[in-house]
Amino acid sequence: MGSSQSTSTVKSCFATIMAIDFTKYLKNRSRLWFTLFSVCVTVGFFFYLFSTVSLGEIAGAIRGVSVGYVIVFVFFSFIMSLCRTWRYSLIIEASGYQTATVALFLVTLVRNFFSDLLPARLGTLVYIYLVQNRLGLPFGAAAASFGLSFIFDILSLAFLILLAAIMISVNLISPLIIFLGGFILLAVSGSILFYLPALLNISASICLKFLPMGRNFRQKIHDALIDTRRDVVKGREQGIFLKVFFLSLGVRCYKYLALYALLLALVIPLGFTVQSFPLPKVFLGLCSAEMAASLPISGIAGFGAYEGAWTLVFRLLGYSEQIALLTSVSHHLITQVYGYSLGVIALLILLLPYFRDSCTPVFENNVMSRRRVWLQIAGSALLLIASLYLLFPGEGDAQAGKGAGRTGAHEEMAAESAATANVSGKFVYEWKGGIYIGKIGISDTRRIAALGTYPRWSPDGRFIAYVENNRIMLVAEQGGTAVVLTTADRARALCFSPDGRSVFFTEGTRLRNVTIRDHTVTTLLDGYELLEIDARGIPVRLAATVRKRFGYEVYAFDLKQRKSRAVAKGCSASLSPDGGLITVNGKDHRLLHLYDWSSLQPAGRIHAPAGHKFDNQFWSNNSDWLISVSEQSGNLFIHQVSEDRSFGVTRTGGCDRPDLFITPARQ
Repeated sequence: MGSSQSTSTVKSCFATIMAIDFTKYLKNRSRLWFTLFSVCVTVGFFFYLFSTVSLGEIAGAIRGVSVGYVIVFVFFSFIMSLCRTWRYSLIIEASGYQTATVALFLVTLVRNFFSDLLPARLGTLVYIYLVQNRLGLPFGAAAASFGLSFIFDILSLAFLILLAAIMISVNLISPLIIFLGGFILLAVSGSILFYLPALLNISASICLKFLPMGRNFRQKIHDALIDTRRDVVKGREQGIFLKVFFLSLGVRCYKYLALYALLLALVIPLGFTVQSFPLPKVFLGLCSAEMAASLPISGIAGFGAYEGAWTLVFRLLGYSEQIALLTSVSHHLITQVYGYSLGVIALLILLLPYFRDSCTPVFENNVMSRRRVWLQIAGSALLLIASLYLLFPGEGDAQAGKGAGRTGAHEEMAAESAATANVSGKFVYEWKGGIYIGKIGISDTRRIAALGTYPRWSPDGRFIAYVENNRIMLVAEQGGTAVVLTTADRARALCFSPDGRSVFFTEGTRLRNVTIRDHTVTTLLDGYELLEIDARGIPVRLAATVRKRFGYEVYAFDLKQRKSRAVAKGCSASLSPDGGLITVNGKDHRLLHLYDWSSLQPAGRIHAPAGHKFDNQFWSNNSDWLISVSEQSGNLFIHQVSEDRSFGVTRTGGCDRPDLFITPARQ
């Protein structure tokens, strides 16, 4: 092929793939409004996103991903594309044709690339163009392989939703509703598959008689639909539907395993564990986001609806708003960059003359034997089961598995010696979306709230305040019915006032106070986005982590005089019981720095437990003890300030936002 002809082919291929004349597109008023609406969806979500999570947090989450789980993500995504290619090949062979496997695999990668570019997954239609114009497959076989694959994708998704409904246990989402949704999806897609030949036949007749176009064009559409019907019937007669269903299950399973592995790559470096994000539970969030991106209102390149659905479902599943938002954006960004990069490379390779017209008719003796197909499907299923067992250990195996949740030797010894730390007390923390209480030296814990974040002890250790869906809650240590103190617009952090008569909480850029007795709400401070707060002393001193444009900084506030001072860059702001020392977590999270309140000069430091980074440190009611969470394991440690010693107090992993109350020694 000459140079000019190659150039012409490349230009023609790109032009047809994109198939967009933006001038004409925007002249159509309805399309213009639709485009503007999609832009508004994306802009609106990101405005909400950056009011809760900073760009620095997103960049930090992406930079800190677990490389091991990213490799697992890439592996599963490749297996998913291979299964999808295999499924296309099986349907095409049933139509009487055979394509080069490598060429069809490249087409599949390009199809994945274009999937998110247009709303409602319209970009996937590029598959039909490529197998026709590059590989030489007739339209009927191309459309049949595309249509059947799409329907079986929905069928397999419905099956997985039904399975998840049986396995899941979530307080805010009824398994019955999930099961009903899966059943409806299964019934609709199954009915379409059963009546597909008849539907194609009726559509062909309608197009021939009623389309307001020229006779020749109507005839072409009619013939194309009839050809598609013929190839669908061929596939049914050759009995490939059951094989296609199992391959579709493989496509779906490997797809969501890949997305799950990437989610773990993001959350494990943040201190969570595998059991904090069980696959049957988070599958609903992954699935909902993917389905939202398939809607016509999905936004630019899928951004907007995808993150919105992800955040909503993950919040309903009991995860914090910050984690839901942070993972939704960082996860989607990584998958988009990965898919686009792979798709562009595959497209450039596919445009080479070598892959043109690689489709050939199939003779009867060349068709893949049924036994061979079933053996390959069985092998794929065994690979899937082995992957699940080895890479994603269950609740009982999580401690032995790789990644966060594993307890190191130092941590085991520390946890065993917690009972000999010569101190007694109790701690409250987040775990699996709920609020739990534990005691130093005792392994048993108990849940006092099924859903909540940011628990904090009252000064007398009798009550706990926490945030639940923007409501400021108060519950007694013994449990029982929680009291709603007030509802905020965007509640985040809280702490008790030093006298214990009210609760301070953050609401956007305001620090507010709600009294426990009559629930009166007042504003104490405005103009700062406070992410962590602690109040001590009379007059009240407040230490807070403030979100800045390029990171975080700890501030000291004198609420009586309305004065603020910057302490140091960092996070984990808290105060010693007398208000004399301020905590600031170091940049590498291996040192907690102590600053003098009056001079703001360094006054000491505390080391992380050996082999760990730590975060969310918070001073207890005792000047010699504070508590933290390990970023590696998600377990809690208490720290003796005077001796700079650490003692592990949990082994479950996935803990967060702890607060410690030391029981006063009896006189």
